[in-house]
Amino acid sequence: MKCPKCGAEISRFDLHPNCKHCGVNILYYTSERDLARDAKRRELESASTRMILTRLKASTIGGKVQIAQLVWIVVALATVLVPFGKVTFTLPLAEEHVSAGAIGVYQLISGGFWKAMLSLAGSEVYGAYVKAAFAYEAMLVIGLLLLLPIGLAMLLTFINLDRGLKFVSRMSFVAICYGVLVQSVAFILPAVLPKTELVHAAGGFGGAVYAAVCLVAFFLNRSLRKNGIPVKYREYDPKRVELLKKLKKNEISVDDLSLPVFESDEEREERLKELKEALKAEEEAKEL
Repeated sequence: MKCPKCGAEISRFDLHPNCKHCGVNILYYTSERDLARDAKRRELESASTRMILTRLKASTIGGKVQIAQLVWIVVALATVLVPFGKVTFTLPLAEEHVSAGAIGVYQLISGGFWKAMLSLAGSEVYGAYVKAAFAYEAMLVIGLLLLLPIGLAMLLTFINLDRGLKFVSRMSFVAICYGVLVQSVAFILPAVLPKTELVHAAGGFGGAVYAAVCLVAFFLNRSLRKNGIPVKYREYDPKRVELLKKLKKNEISVDDLSLPVFESDEEREERLKELKEALKAEEEAKEL
């Protein structure tokens, strides 16, 4: 065993609390050293957390465009309520409406008519329209799957501002093209289906609404890419994070750092204020 201060060898059978070479109290010296190390690490790790939260705030509620993006996410999810298309089946005992919107899908599943549609898929009269109905539903599902990553990217842009903005821009453009394509197919499909009085198909305006909403997302993102997202970190936090990275890579030792590692005037005033309050509380406790 070595003395933590002077490095002199200490016998395992030496039970004295103080080092016989330099006289330091080994227990207290070790405790103070460990507390100092923990304080340094906590300062660096807290800076990393603050920077993440600062970027999160800047990318979500840091400006009018960012707030508009949050509203856009809600509106985008509401677009699935607008039907992409509709198919009406006239059956011997009932008339069923299959709408390719969120409400229509819920009614289709809860009512159990999807099972009947599967049985009608091989019918000469209903078969083509059953496939058309499922095609409308597939358009809705694919459209929703395109919206989800756009919305998530808007919320998670703070992880990497540049990459997040580029991803939203590209996905928004893809979604716009998809909406235009879907709207075209939705109106062309009824025209190419065989005519019959028992089944009727009609295109909806879901694709047009979908494309318009995605176009708004594209221009919101374009505005952010053009003007940037200003992020104001606390003074010295970027430097603290750089030191934390070096510390994790073992490029530096925590013992090489001062305590505090960095301290701005504002942080010094805050620390002194907390110290005065603690001393005052201690004095009041003694008086009691």
